[in-house]
Amino acid sequence: MDRRGFVTTGLAASIAGVSGGGGTLAAMLDRTPGWRTGKTLADGTIKLSSNENPLGLSPDAREAVIESLVDANRYPGDYRGALMEELARYLDVKVNNLTLGFGSTEILQVAVQAFQGPNTPLIIAQPTFEDISDYQDTMPFEVEAIPLTKDLQHDIGRMRESAMRRPSVVYFCNPNNPTGTITSSRDIDAWI
Repeated sequence: MDRRGFVTTGLAASIAGVSGGGGTLAAMLDRTPGWRTGKTLADGTIKLSSNENPLGLSPDAREAVIESLVDANRYPGDYRGALMEELARYLDVKVNNLTLGFGSTEILQVAVQAFQGPNTPLIIAQPTFEDISDYQDTMPFEVEAIPLTKDLQHDIGRMRESAMRRPSVVYFCNPNNPTGTITSSRDIDAWI
């Protein structure tokens, strides 16, 4: 196959995939054990737990997106250094104390990969934002789910008790998703 045929075939396959054919990446992921995705509901229901915004992009955000398309053919790494320096200055921290990711999912996955191991359980509230515990499907580690309190708060006492038994990774989603409840930072900080 020549280069033009390769590109044309690849483009056609990509369009077919995006258009919703049975072989799409999304369809394959839906059949993958452990994969959960926030699906837009047909009735127009807005799912705040999936970060759906009923208002859409603000005019300023829309303009910024359109302006950024000029550089869409470039890797974003060229801008990383300047962004890190500006963030460090704004937050009054050192650049090497920051990390960037494409959304929280990437940062959470990197944290799990860095600190999790077969003998290091992940302690989470139940229910909570599931992305971090979903990594158990691809990495061998134990997840210990501690139920929320009656008022839907993180059970700091039980989480701490569990973590003190052996080295652990403890995950707090605050405000918690999907409950929306906020556990006092004083309670969390008193432990940490």
